[in-house]
Formats: sequence, C-alpha cells, structure tokens
Amino acid sequence: VTKIVHGEYRDDSVKKVTGVLFDDNSGVNQLNQDEVLLLSNEIPIVTFGLLSDRLLQSEFIASKSEFRRLLEAGAISLNGNRITEDIEVFEISIVKKGKNSFAIVK
Repeated sequence: VTKIVHGEYRDDSVKKVTGVLFDDNSGVNQLNQDEVLLLSNEIPIVTFGLLSDRLLQSEFIASKSEFRRLLEAGAISLNGNRITEDIEVFEISIVKKGKNSFAIVK
C-alpha cells in the first residue's frame, strides 16, 4: 500500500526504518537524513547528553529511579545493545525501553 500511495523510494525508507526499530537497532547509523526525519515524526526525540537526564526531560521515563530499575532489569538498550549504566550519547541513536517503546537521540 505504501508503494502505491507514496512510491517505491518511500516504501523502501519505511521498510528500512521499521527494520531499524523492530529487527536490529544497530542499523540506525545507516539511515539517511530523510529516514531519520521520518523516524523523528513517529517516536519521541531526545537531545544529546547524559541519557537518564535526557529521557527524564523528555518524559520518556518518569524518574531517575525508574531509569535505574530499568537498567537493572536489562530493559534499556541503545542501538540494539543493552546498557548497564547511565552513559553520555553524542551520536544519532535509538533508545528502546522494554519491548515497544522507542526514542531517537539526535
């Protein structure tokens, strides 16, 4: 349906963005500007910096204690890799909380 309505280029972009979210978050660095913009329209945007501060500021998490609990449970990943501590993020990345909550850091 996307190909019929928006064309083959947009269809390829949507497939690539969906793959980044649900298949393998490590491919986020392979997205072009249009695909990052497409993704930014669908999920929350978080600015560069200390991850817990930025997620809290954007209301992606409710508190720093929630962030710590999620880390301990292995429920936070950055570009498909689980993280075990609060880190600084300075490149375009996908943050995943739980199974289906995403944010883009840019």
